[in-house]
Amino acid sequence: MAKVSFTAKRVSEFACPADKKQAFLWDATASGLGLRTTPSGKPAYVFQSVYQGKTLRITIGGPEAWSITDAQAKARELQRLIDEGVDPREKKRETLAKAKAVKAKQAAEAVTVAEAWQVYTEARASKWGEYHKRDHVKQTRPPGTTKAGKPTKAGPLYYFMDKRLAELAPEVIEQWAEDEGQTRPTSARLGWRLLKAFLAWCGSRPEYKALLHDNPASTKVARESLGTPKAKQDVLLKEQLPAFFAAAQGLSSPTISAYIQTLLLTGARPGEPPRVLRRLQHLREWSHEQVNQVFP
Repeated sequence: MAKVSFTAKRVSEFACPADKKQAFLWDATASGLGLRTTPSGKPAYVFQSVYQGKTLRITIGGPEAWSITDAQAKARELQRLIDEGVDPREKKRETLAKAKAVKAKQAAEAVTVAEAWQVYTEARASKWGEYHKRDHVKQTRPPGTTKAGKPTKAGPLYYFMDKRLAELAPEVIEQWAEDEGQTRPTSARLGWRLLKAFLAWCGSRPEYKALLHDNPASTKVARESLGTPKAKQDVLLKEQLPAFFAAAQGLSSPTISAYIQTLLLTGARPGEPPRVLRRLQHLREWSHEQVNQVFP
């Protein structure tokens, strides 16, 4: 095959005849370096040589990205690999695989807690009750304002949402627990339990497992910082019950009267829908006398 010294003019003017599928222009300076073009395609530098008795050809890149000098240097590098007994094609595949792995790792390490949290809650939602779902929403809600315009504080776990999942080291969670334990320990204890469950789930997922070292929320320091729940002292004494029922039954609204008595009898908190409350949803249709028959 005839060879010429590559120049910018020769490279830019080289074209493929219309009656051929492809055409080559070979460089006289760097062994194996050629310029390949087709009637409809863009030209590209290629390297062609013989490896283990067989011809191989590797695309280097187009003239718009590779200067003649760089293309010649690449051709010499590929020829050196062959001289050393290395298949340049395999070398290229290894390089691409490594680059892909690095890119995948970088993408994984960029995953935020909020992104993983969304995947987690969507995956587990079918196994949770409505109140458990609501706890996850409340714990991660951003700061805002009430309808009256008063500012509201962010949920305890909102602190972690914009952080990268890979950043959640034990010391980060321990500092959070120390801060939250001083202002709202009850809510923070719930958040800590939800966070531990979330991180345990992440540890079981191949896409997140490599980002975590065990469960960073399972630390003694965090647990101690949040303290333990204290028994509530605001209870009705036995001798106070007659006065409570008398006051409750004296309310003008039979629905409210039945409601607060039901809360006391069932131990439910406001907003909870125990079975007994659901059965009393039609209280608006009851007369005051009917309510008194239930709560004499």
